[in-house]
Amino acid sequence: MSEDKAKLRKGILVSFEENFMNHSQNERSNYQKRMDEFVSRQEKLCWSKSNIAFCHNCNSDKVLYQKLDFPLITNNKRFKSVKLIGAVCSRCGEEYINGQEVRHIEETVKLINSYCSEENNDVEPSVSYCDVCESNNFNNVDLEVFLISINSKIISIAIQEDYCKECNAVFYADESDQLAMQHLRYFFLTV
Repeated sequence: MSEDKAKLRKGILVSFEENFMNHSQNERSNYQKRMDEFVSRQEKLCWSKSNIAFCHNCNSDKVLYQKLDFPLITNNKRFKSVKLIGAVCSRCGEEYINGQEVRHIEETVKLINSYCSEENNDVEPSVSYCDVCESNNFNNVDLEVFLISINSKIISIAIQEDYCKECNAVFYADESDQLAMQHLRYFFLTV
């Protein structure tokens, strides 16, 4: 097990921005390249034939990969859903995900719950003043945060946060949400 994975399993947070984004221009462009490759790989996988030979529900042999959106059941109500690539029967709509993705979703829920407390579970707007443009025009939106991975078919997580309508700045409702997202991003970079 790598040193970074060992730290994550022990609950030691390694800042995503510190390790991946605040480095040289070359490292930032490498991150963008990884992101582009990740999105391209996901797009190529959609609508291709899955590795499931036939549907166990209707015996159809047309089971294709598609994007699926599953609700996240966590203690933090702001984390809404996880988007992933799964197999779907073209005839009856039966959905299949493999054991690796199930384990990744379980790890995601466990990680989100570890950062949750009663005080940070409010889904109402928590920001009244934008530090960027000084506006007080906010809205709650569901943000899609990509989780770049080489081996996982999980694409992103939707999280409800505060959004400035004037300058498009995003504010995490609670610092623990931001820490959980950093931890998740780093976790998926290492799987």
